[in-house]
Amino acid sequence: MATNLELFADYFQIHVLDDDSEATETGIGDVWTEQAVLDGLGVAEHALAIGTAVNVTVDVTIALLTGQPDDDSDDFDHVVEASLNLASG
Repeated sequence: MATNLELFADYFQIHVLDDDSEATETGIGDVWTEQAVLDGLGVAEHALAIGTAVNVTVDVTIALLTGQPDDDSDDFDHVVEASLNLASG
């Protein structure tokens, strides 16, 4: 199942959070380490900060999978991955 969205990338990033995440109260600015900036992905236990190349509306596709996807990383210039703990379900 995939969902296509258009999201505003404020400050060159979008955030994905669990509903019960403390990151919604405290912010997730601390995830932007030097490596995270290079990767374009900041990771907290219940939140992801995804870096974007632009500070405008971006197209986003979210695919919910029941298992690990096939490795298609050779099809892309830059690939990163992270896990997101969704305690709220």
